[in-house]
Amino acid sequence: PSQASHHRAQKLHAYLQSPFKKTVFLDGDTWLRSTAVELLFDALDSFDLAAAFECCRIEWSNPALGHDADDMLRGWEIQTGVMAFSDAPRVRRLWQRAAAIYTRNFYNWEAHSSGEQGAVTQALAETDVRFMPLPPSFNARPYTMYSWVHAFGFAIVHTKDLWQPAEAALAASSSPVAAVDSDIRLRLREGWSRTAPQLVELALRAERSDVS
Repeated sequence: PSQASHHRAQKLHAYLQSPFKKTVFLDGDTWLRSTAVELLFDALDSFDLAAAFECCRIEWSNPALGHDADDMLRGWEIQTGVMAFSDAPRVRRLWQRAAAIYTRNFYNWEAHSSGEQGAVTQALAETDVRFMPLPPSFNARPYTMYSWVHAFGFAIVHTKDLWQPAEAALAASSSPVAAVDSDIRLRLREGWSRTAPQLVELALRAERSDVS
């Protein structure tokens, strides 16, 4: 195994060494910006593990690698850089199972996945851990959004009052399907072009008030 692979296996075993009933794990390249992180401990009153998901396996951002047709959702994985977990026996079994899955086929995980994250995701499906998906606010990674859009596009659009403007376009057009599709595309472009900068500004404003 490579040195990186060895370290990733050690990371999985390290989770088992936490002496606490509730653990919040943060990678070394994270930056804690808000006291909202304390909510992670509260989540463990009802769940065993809380983490965000990340998109996607390496090959979806590097088409030259090809992709694994058996991937679940093209490699949509638990992002292990920010996690909250309890010391429940089923969580310990999760880490043990993830380590076994990773070390058994680490070359595959290193070539196609974010290291051990794919193995943890697979292990989650094989254990009875009560898992809570975290909002992206708790693991903010801007390029994750671009990756999932690249891998999936907008498979399903769900937005408030979507069909009201479309109905008007439908009534005014001799090509109803094209008119509705065009209207929805326009609304998506307008809405999403405003959303990203607004969200960033709101987040920074909230952080300033939190630390003041």
